[in-house]
Amino acid sequence: MKEKLKDVLREIYQRMLEDNRISELAKENYCCMAPVVGKNYPKEQGNGFLFFGRATNGWEAGVNYTFDDIYNTQLDGLYTYIGKNKSAFLRVAGKVFSEYYGDDWFNNVAYSNLYKVAPNGGNPKDSVCDAQWKYVTEIFKKEIETLLPKFVVLFTGKCWADDFIWYINGNAMPQPLETIIWDEDYGYSLSVYKIGEVYYLVSEHPERKKEYLHAEAILSVFEKYK
Repeated sequence: MKEKLKDVLREIYQRMLEDNRISELAKENYCCMAPVVGKNYPKEQGNGFLFFGRATNGWEAGVNYTFDDIYNTQLDGLYTYIGKNKSAFLRVAGKVFSEYYGDDWFNNVAYSNLYKVAPNGGNPKDSVCDAQWKYVTEIFKKEIETLLPKFVVLFTGKCWADDFIWYINGNAMPQPLETIIWDEDYGYSLSVYKIGEVYYLVSEHPERKKEYLHAEAILSVFEKYK
């Protein structure tokens, strides 16, 4: 599955990396990531989990790397990244997916970010998001078409996710199947959409939020729509 996705994404990444607005970011130590696909990610349609963050908060590969070099930094899966990164984002992901796969969860799911080019720490500024928009939306669509997940979880917040949901739904914003308030004290919520055969869960970024409640809300959606 990893090699199939690599072949599908190569041409889009090459166009993005050759865009002058992106290539010039090498001077500012910008990173570029490719999706990470666990070695045991299911090949059958509608059985997988794919989760997204906003943008990588530091990554091994720079925008001056070739696509193959960028992709090859991901081929060992999430293990190295998890070992170095103890973020709330990965803790919540671990709480969710370990319910299905135990401690080996990272070898059974796929992980990506909405925006592939970001500074080596922090999120990309608006101009950098704009520069990569036409590429990352194509990549987003290909990730889903190739990996054929049952559930896509966007740990991004609504304001980051809405444009991608709009895009994947044919440039129209769908109505959610439901919206769940999972933290009554602060009003944190997740919305569930179904587009084609895929369920999209748009939830908050996990930083400084109640991780147990967040994970339980996501798991309840998986159970309801499995």
